Amino acid sequence: LELVVQAGDEVELAVGARAVPGAAAAELCATLARDMPGAAELAQEIATRTAAELSQSEALALGERLDALDPDAQSPALLDARWRLAQACHALGPSTWELEARLRKRILVFWERHLSTTHPRRLDAAARLAVALKDIGQASEALVLEQRVVDVRRELLADDDPLRLTAELNLGSTLFALGDLERAAAAFAAVVAHTAALPAEDPLVLTARQNEAAVWLQLGRVEEADGGTVFLDEI
Repeated sequence: LELVVQAGDEVELAVGARAVPGAAAAELCATLARDMPGAAELAQEIATRTAAELSQSEALALGERLDALDPDAQSPALLDARWRLAQACHALGPSTWELEARLRKRILVFWERHLSTTHPRRLDAAARLAVALKDIGQASEALVLEQRVVDVRRELLADDDPLRLTAELNLGSTLFALGDLERAAAAFAAVVAHTAALPAEDPLVLTARQNEAAVWLQLGRVEEADGGTVFLDEI
């Protein structure tokens, strides 16, 4: 968030590519500056505890305490606490992934209120939420977010930009999981084409080629899956 103070008491808040003038900006600044009682303390506790080992039960307990403050509150301390706890939940495994998805939804709602649709921080929040949703079996909901991220990055970034290619890969993997094989193949093929200049051992290249091969094998088109792996079972 970039704050631009002009002459007198006129204030303009530039939110991504969008400007919020005058009283609306002042109100938004006041909202962001105001923390709920206990929020800062809980955020500090989460920051301290996630830096060390955190058990799954402890993570769930911290999530309940965050919810008890106010699930819909707009607070910088709460935003930071949710982000840190979501990162910890992602590493802790399946039993905390639903909590991670819930936290990331609230993070995205915060940025949707304050940032433009093309702002990198908002796009990153959407992409992270999509991954969390896929982890808990909500691929259809993840697809909506990933398509939105891909559309913006296609518009703003070069064809070979790593952020754009990663978004295309994520979209392709979700389409594959949902059984939309033709669109998944197109997404992976686009990534393969735009990574031609990268070394063959580059992780982005390897992932794209393996995923593309998996789609063609699923479609029974073995020749087009050249470079992938054919698994023959019960010969």
